[in-house]
Amino acid sequence: MTMVGRCLVTLVTLVALSSVFESADAATCTAPWPCLNSGRFNNTGRPVASVANCDSTGNTDYFPIKVTPDYSTQWNVSYHMYYKILTNTRANQRYVLYQRGCTAPVVSFQAPAIAVPVTSVEITSSTFETYIAILGERESIVVSSAFGGVYSADPCMQAQFVAGHTADRSCSGTCVGGACAKEPEIAFVGFSGGRCPASSVANVSVSESAETELLAQVEWIEFFSTFFNKEGVILTYVADLDASLACLATSIENYRAANGLARPKVLWATPPGILPPSAASEWASVGTCPNYYCEAIVRAGGEILNNRSAVASLAPAYNPATFRVEGGPNSSVLFAAGVAGDADVILVPGSLSTPSFAALTSAQCDTIYASTALLPPSVPAVASRRVYDNGAIRDPSGGTDWFASRLATPDVLVETIAAMLYPGMNIRGSLGLAWWQNVYTESACIPVAGIPTVLDTVVQCNNASDLFRPGRNSVCATPTAAPTSIPTVAPTRSTSGGSRSEGSNDSSLSTLNVSLIAGCGAFAIIALVLLMFYMSTRRQLIELTGEEEPVMNWSADDQAAIEERGL
Repeated sequence: MTMVGRCLVTLVTLVALSSVFESADAATCTAPWPCLNSGRFNNTGRPVASVANCDSTGNTDYFPIKVTPDYSTQWNVSYHMYYKILTNTRANQRYVLYQRGCTAPVVSFQAPAIAVPVTSVEITSSTFETYIAILGERESIVVSSAFGGVYSADPCMQAQFVAGHTADRSCSGTCVGGACAKEPEIAFVGFSGGRCPASSVANVSVSESAETELLAQVEWIEFFSTFFNKEGVILTYVADLDASLACLATSIENYRAANGLARPKVLWATPPGILPPSAASEWASVGTCPNYYCEAIVRAGGEILNNRSAVASLAPAYNPATFRVEGGPNSSVLFAAGVAGDADVILVPGSLSTPSFAALTSAQCDTIYASTALLPPSVPAVASRRVYDNGAIRDPSGGTDWFASRLATPDVLVETIAAMLYPGMNIRGSLGLAWWQNVYTESACIPVAGIPTVLDTVVQCNNASDLFRPGRNSVCATPTAAPTSIPTVAPTRSTSGGSRSEGSNDSSLSTLNVSLIAGCGAFAIIALVLLMFYMSTRRQLIELTGEEEPVMNWSADDQAAIEERGL
């Protein structure tokens, strides 16, 4: 396609997004149950799925499809014909979810009473997006703490921000988007507490970050499903993932045995982001087990060095006064004999940053990874150039997608780790390493294609129901709950001096063409101006005609979750 063609596509896409989330659908709520909302919002709000003449005598079961956690110990749910009692045991909070159209039941404890299915929600962390999207309820997110959508790598979530369907409001009260006046029905909040600024909207605590097992993390999708009466959508989702993980483990073990391969030794740790590199610098993190990444590495056929007491004892501690983990080992201690000096593969979770939280550029990260003081050549992983970071999928803010799409796709995580441990197995085929990239041969910290812009991301939303997640290979069975129309390409990064080879990264963001904005130049700016003019005019017409538009409040993103997850 010519550059002019690309620009036209961008313009058409942006204008189209202003109406793609406005088609009205009729909502009906009759037997057979459960009672579900329609699939679309419109300008006057989502059609509410409500029963008429509610039977609260106990003779009608409005929730015939039920879920129960098999792996998570942080929540549970009980069903009572026309209402559910949902408990977050980690937060010690209960919620009474009653069928919309019925009267809230009288219970013997204090708890928010929430009519279900809900039609509009707020999320205070982008990590919740994937759970809700798999349920087919992305459009229920009318408020997010993503500050203009930049903290989301999901193209269709970005599209909702651009279209004004989802609003952002910071703790300062600044609100961006077409939905800045109304409150959502509930707010899903992280472990830090509640919304910012506070309101009367019921806070629903989500504690998936407290889970240390892969399937326990995934199982929080069932927690979310109870609010939408969507238990049936994901009834077999976790079981399918369990079967897929078992299949992967068998395939990996068969390959290892057939080729007489020992389990590669894997270290999960983050080097210091201090420049210039120094042998005295403390490593920013050293993972501890049990944790989800320990399990994933073992399932992928590796030996996790973080299980060694000599390594585990070196893990730095979190200091709430500085919001940092501190007291990590220097390289001479970490890579001593009997500690992690025999690491075959080093996996680096997250980007490198300075002690003042400033993110490093790719060139600065190159300097870190090239330092023999920090990464001694005597370490097998360094000698064989098998050091990877998980920064290959980024959102427009530069943040990693690691804490979003990965949570619901542990089989993809195991596949990608196996691909790094056993490259000859070709377990991923042409799909690449998803979130991972080789810091020596692909890119360090920053993706090969660079940080995407909002427009780069939005134009990938071909259908509002598309699910953003790295693709799976077809080696093993896959869950059936969600669409999988994910475009994938293999971008390359050229550098001077030939110090890097071509590499591929699998993700929907891998299709980003960063030359789009640069090439279009003023045209892209005009497109944005036209869109803003259109939305402004449209809102004036709404005010004149009295038509009401769904608008919501905003809360701050739970950035502290990064420290709790995975380090």
